[in-house]
Order: sequence, then structure tokens, then C-alpha cells
Amino acid sequence: MDITGGEGVDHIVEVDFAANFPVTSEVLKSSGVVAIYAAGTGQQPPVPLQFRRSNTVVRNVLVYDMPEPAKEAAIADITAWLEVGQQDVYADSEQRDWDSASQVTAMDNEGIDVAVLFPSRGLFTLGDSDLEPAFATAISRAYNDWLADFCSGGPGRLFGAG
Repeated sequence: MDITGGEGVDHIVEVDFAANFPVTSEVLKSSGVVAIYAAGTGQQPPVPLQFRRSNTVVRNVLVYDMPEPAKEAAIADITAWLEVGQQDVYADSEQRDWDSASQVTAMDNEGIDVAVLFPSRGLFTLGDSDLEPAFATAISRAYNDWLADFCSGGPGRLFGAG
């Protein structure tokens, strides 16, 4: 909450609602929106849902169930975007392999103030109980070092979780 001055965040795009619910309920501001587009662990969140703020909107997003007009609008928007050449807007970032500086530039372009970076599936290798402890430690250290280095390119804007 320190990053948002205690206000909380407007929107959360959620990939594991159940596992992340404790954090989500803490950081979402009043009238905030949680858009759930993946099941993650497949667990159920605690019921009843008890958010810390009021007027929370929880949206389950499944493209197959979207109303036809919403799909058509999305297709039209993407087509228009492609026709005017906006797909090149991130060409520089792609050439730089989305380094932290290009990530911050993209955030500026999109009006995003802060990003919380969650671990990739690669970090889940630590869940393998057959790993040698020294190897597991080396994996963790390498990931943490990479994450700290990446986030240092956007102080106060890029934060690591995991």
C-alpha cells in the first residue's frame, strides 16, 4: 500500500484468484476491479469474499463467453491498430528484449504508474522435492538477483513479488 500512498490499486488482472486473494483484498482500492482470466491453482477463494474496500467488481473473463458485440469491437480495435501501424510502437522495446528501461517506457505509454512482477513458471521448479538443496538455493539466488537487477531499472515503479 505504500506504493499507492495508501489508496490501493484500481485494477488487478488476476491469474490465480484463490492463491492471491489475501493480497488482492488488501491492495484493491474502493470501486476497484479484479479481472480473472485464469484459474491458476484451481482452488476456490474464501467465501464469502471479504474485501477491505467497498464496491469491488469481480469479473470472470472468458473470451468464449463474451457477447458477440464485445468480440466484434475487439476485432475492430485490433484491426484498426494494425492498419495504422501501431504495432511498431513497441519495436524498440522488443529489440531490447523488454529490458527494464523499455518496460518503464511502455508503462508510461500506457499510463501505468506501478507494475508488480510475478514469478514465471521457471521458479516453480523449486517445488520439485528431488532437487539437491544447493541447486535449489542456486536457482533461488539467480532468480532473486535477476529480479532485483530488473527492478532497479525502474525504482519506485517496478516491484518484484515471489
